[in-house]
Amino acid sequence: MKQIPLLTSISTTLTIAALTTSATAQDYSAVSVTYSETLPNEGVQSPNQSDDGRYVVFASKASDLVAGDTNAKYDVFVRDTVAGTIERVSEGAGGMEANDDSHWPQISEDGRYVVFASRATNLVGGDTNTTEDVFFVDRDLDTIERVSVGNLGIEQNVGHWEARMCDVSDDGRYVVFVTRATNLSGYDTYWGDRDVYVRDRIAETTTLISIAYLGDQRDTGWEPSISGDGKLVSFTSNSWLIHPDDSDSNDDVFVWHSSTGLIELASQTGLGVSGTGGNSHKSTITPDGRYVVYESSCKDLHPDDTSTSQDIYLRDRTLGTTEIVSYNSDGTVTGGSWSSSYPGCKDADISADGRFVVFYAPRWMTGCEATGSYLRDRTDVLTELLGIPRWWRPLYSGDLFEPKVTDDGSKVLALDKSGTPEHGNWGKDVALFRLRDTSTDSVHLTGPTAAWWGSTIYLKACNAEADASWYLARSFTATGMTYAGHSFDNGSSYELVDSGVMDSTGKMSWVSPIIPQAASGLTFYLELAVVQADGTLADSNHMMFKVN
Repeated sequence: MKQIPLLTSISTTLTIAALTTSATAQDYSAVSVTYSETLPNEGVQSPNQSDDGRYVVFASKASDLVAGDTNAKYDVFVRDTVAGTIERVSEGAGGMEANDDSHWPQISEDGRYVVFASRATNLVGGDTNTTEDVFFVDRDLDTIERVSVGNLGIEQNVGHWEARMCDVSDDGRYVVFVTRATNLSGYDTYWGDRDVYVRDRIAETTTLISIAYLGDQRDTGWEPSISGDGKLVSFTSNSWLIHPDDSDSNDDVFVWHSSTGLIELASQTGLGVSGTGGNSHKSTITPDGRYVVYESSCKDLHPDDTSTSQDIYLRDRTLGTTEIVSYNSDGTVTGGSWSSSYPGCKDADISADGRFVVFYAPRWMTGCEATGSYLRDRTDVLTELLGIPRWWRPLYSGDLFEPKVTDDGSKVLALDKSGTPEHGNWGKDVALFRLRDTSTDSVHLTGPTAAWWGSTIYLKACNAEADASWYLARSFTATGMTYAGHSFDNGSSYELVDSGVMDSTGKMSWVSPIIPQAASGLTFYLELAVVQADGTLADSNHMMFKVN
């Protein structure tokens, strides 16, 4: 078998060193930072991003994100991660500060349009209903308008205030929102029910879409997500009158078609009926409308789901299939019992082509690395932890939550309350990027980041050249080294663990020998080196691993 001189000639004397910030700065960065590039004096909430991750929108009560913020209210901000600028968008004409809180923002694919909910009464003229409203901002034109209004521009008589309550189409024409108002449609007269409406800003019409298929007024809906062209909306409802195949009053996920007004059941089993024994909700629809990802505690949506807790599912509307997404790194589905404190997997998001799905999961649910955010690659059948290695903490963080993935899967945005490699421990929610390389010439290694002695670990890798030789190296440092012009993450003191050959698709899998008790308490780093057909080297990401 071909050997790499680098991996056989250097001394394998092992040394222990702390993980340096330089090893992580290229992979993680804070995006909710002030105009002076420091962390704000308050945390952030509800982060979302444009299709390529350039623009990040979030809410915060911080007073130092922009100059002149004196209203002591939650405001909505947009961060340009390329230009390094930040702006407040929850403002009235002339930059007037909002006189109440603004929350739950969403941003269009290109970052031009922002929608959010606000209790402020001074963002637009004529706002006299003293209730929550939904507002639309055109960042290019520097304009703001209220969109939670009726066909004649009538003010709603009551609003609504919860997460995931509005969304916007790519071109900004359509805004979907949730309200409890009873005066936006002659059909909706049930006071107190949440309903979903679509506002057409060009035609100046407002349409109720969470409507019963038999024309009954007993309908309800919430948590909308809109497709890129605005023609499809996924939402949650517990009404058994939304669709004839829904026979209970549990939460289900539906998709509304603007062209026909028809509603389809998305959270359905292989038999085409709604799942039972639990609730399905918090859906996200892809820009082209093909895929809908959601969380569910139903027991019969997929045969691989043997847990009693919540999992992540994906509906392929083109193929008419439902699959479970929240697999462990070893390809199994493991879970504990459902409870309101630990419901299981949640907060799913999906790339535009449906390949990548990110979600939050407790450790006992996934059976793998740690509590935190995970990314599932449906093409390469891999699940990885999106933790952050920190110089003050010897393990990957499990604090990442509410993850969002860009359309191409190259970046993940998430909330974290443990700080950043650049700024150290903070203790408040901060929006972070994890930059991922999904190009075909970057080998991707995934597996658990901790295990007990006496057990084995299971690693997978993909994106390598077909039939290339691989070498798995272990080091106690991640300070980096360079050989033949190629940079590796691991330090120059290392040991070869094993070697082999990639399969015809550029993938490999590896099961370790039983971990000896003598390794208990050790933390080290794993990295793959790959020799390609032309003799050049490729390497994987490094993985930090601790033996318990």
